[in-house]
Amino acid sequence: MDDPPSGEQTYFERQREALVSEITVNLEKVLMNMNALNRALESAVVVGKEFENVSQLWSTFYDGMAHYTNDGEQDEDDEDIEEQYDDEDDDEEEEEDEENEVRRREQAREGEEKYADSADEEYGERGVDASYTRDMRR
Repeated sequence: MDDPPSGEQTYFERQREALVSEITVNLEKVLMNMNALNRALESAVVVGKEFENVSQLWSTFYDGMAHYTNDGEQDEDDEDIEEQYDDEDDDEEEEEDEENEVRRREQAREGEEKYADSADEEYGERGVDASYTRDMRR
């Protein structure tokens, strides 16, 4: 067996270097294409997030329309969903009623205080004890 001189490469070593360089080039191309794919997927996710509100609006519209058939009658399957919406509406109405009642009472107290103050002034001018008349009104 003849050994090649130390400066020369064998056929096997030349083929190996050629294949390694080809693999390196192809792996760089794969990496570059994966980066491009990653950027494309990220932009698709961003676009998808922009349509989230529109999707939610259409979903709400579709759910509302799905409650009724073409005849204008309500589907039996959707009664549970409608009851859920009705319960939510009832809860909201009860909260609004309570808030309105609190406001009405506050306004009534303010009105009574204003009336009592004006009555105190009026009765005070006539010489009547205003505290006595105020206690009678309560």
